[in-house]
Amino acid sequence: EEEEEEEVEDVLNGMKCQAPIQESWGAVNYHNAMVVCREGEDEPEGDDDVIRVRVLFTHPTYNAMKPCPYFMDGRCRFDQDGCRFSHGRVVELSQLQPFQEPDFSLAHIGGSCLARHSSDGLWHKAVISSIENLYDSFTVHFTALNSTEQLQPDAVLPIASSDES
Repeated sequence: EEEEEEEVEDVLNGMKCQAPIQESWGAVNYHNAMVVCREGEDEPEGDDDVIRVRVLFTHPTYNAMKPCPYFMDGRCRFDQDGCRFSHGRVVELSQLQPFQEPDFSLAHIGGSCLARHSSDGLWHKAVISSIENLYDSFTVHFTALNSTEQLQPDAVLPIASSDES
């Protein structure tokens, strides 16, 4: 049984997925994430059929979602509630959904995207201004931040505009 649990953990650790997060206004949204580890081995009896995992979000849109740079090393001075960054979210395995790979076929000039801003490492809504060499790089305008940056594809996540869906 112990060997079987280790195999499950090997499969889970590092798995890409989408995980739920409850927003401050109450809505539950799913964001791309990665499983860091299995949690709850010491749960009270009777609840052992529920598998829980700790996830870190791969495209954080605010600081509370952004992985704490010290947590994984065990060097964070704060607990989850005291740290302004994320120590990961614990969710039930059954709540996870498939990871959403970037769909660059959605990318077009004037199209919407989420893009990682260089100043804070967070992902913000932006508009694509230009596309270089078949998605080698993008120039995006962050409307709310009133700034423009040229980014590599790993910093851009094209999204379908609401009138396209």
